[in-house]
Amino acid sequence: MKTPLMVTALCGLLFPPFCTFSRAEEKPVPGSQVARQMQVKSGGKEVTVRYWQFVPKDYDGEKSFPLMLFLHGAGERGNNLDKVKQWGPPKIVGKLKTFPFVVISPQCPGGTWWNIEALYQLVGGVAGISKVDSGSLKIDRRRMYVTGLSMGG
Repeated sequence: MKTPLMVTALCGLLFPPFCTFSRAEEKPVPGSQVARQMQVKSGGKEVTVRYWQFVPKDYDGEKSFPLMLFLHGAGERGNNLDKVKQWGPPKIVGKLKTFPFVVISPQCPGGTWWNIEALYQLVGGVAGISKVDSGSLKIDRRRMYVTGLSMGG
């Protein structure tokens, strides 16, 4: 299957260690937003990407859901993943458990910009379209979107 142009166009993150995270391979938690991490390759190096993962309340692993990648602005960079939940989809899904998308919200490290290669690997790992060893979700590959604000827009 061809990789959608939208995914190819977006998809990096070099994160310092912080918080307690679940590995991407762990089962999704329907109706909740969980801190996750995934090992990806970027620039020939192995990097850890830390992100929030929201799975809708009615996610059962059988039906495909659309995927939304949210890229925050410059003010949310750093090593405090909770900053990512201040705006946009990560804030909304904290209250709306029936939001009809799987939402992936990574955090860009302080003083850097989005790393497209690592983002691409993250999305590919979550959607099961890359060689990243992860617990991929049931994603409708025809409905993969990216949104963001400021630096992430």
